[in-house]
Amino acid sequence: MAGLSESYLRKGPLDADKSIAETLNGQIVLILDTANGSRVQYPEEAIKEGIASVLSVPITVKGQIIGVLRIYTAEQRNFSDDEYELISGLADMGGIAIDNARMYDHLKAEHERLINETHRWFEYG
Repeated sequence: MAGLSESYLRKGPLDADKSIAETLNGQIVLILDTANGSRVQYPEEAIKEGIASVLSVPITVKGQIIGVLRIYTAEQRNFSDDEYELISGLADMGGIAIDNARMYDHLKAEHERLINETHRWFEYG
């Protein structure tokens, strides 16, 4: 969300069916012109924000799509194959980081639960 204005971030709720839904099906999607992109949910707000093009890449973990990485550009532009590969790699690394954070939180909560149970066991045992 770096570089986006507060008014753009508060434009309204995103509807997965109206906001580049193909990405949630695993496709990388490039919208070259947000002003004429029927897949952009809030085209007027995107134009006001100065967003000309959008690249939308799925974030996957273990074969499941858990989110979307979006790249916004101020000028209409195509991306090279190397840029697609780099951005897809960043999305994959983001997915791994999200999964690791979830596992860490789960393990931390389980650890705390076990410590509490052990303390209760010693207190009452």
